[in-house]
Amino acid sequence: YIGCMNDKRVFPTNLGIKNVKECGVAAQKAGFTKYGLKYGDSSGYGRCLCLVGNDNSYNVYGKSPSCLLIGDQYIGNDNSVAVYSW
Repeated sequence: YIGCMNDKRVFPTNLGIKNVKECGVAAQKAGFTKYGLKYGDSSGYGRCLCLVGNDNSYNVYGKSPSCLLIGDQYIGNDNSVAVYSW
């Protein structure tokens, strides 16, 4: 987990709805080094929108305090993305 960042659509590619582990695997298979989760489901299943990219552009808009810890993973909301790297 890298951190919670303000989201201005900094990750260009959407790989669908996944949990943190599935998103990391999908990002790696697709050739991306960074991935983020947002719009999480609070049911405990942690399935979220999986967004991916390769550079550090996720940090352009700075950190956000608005990510939530759901189960064992952080997720972003409308204005944030929880950024991970594998």
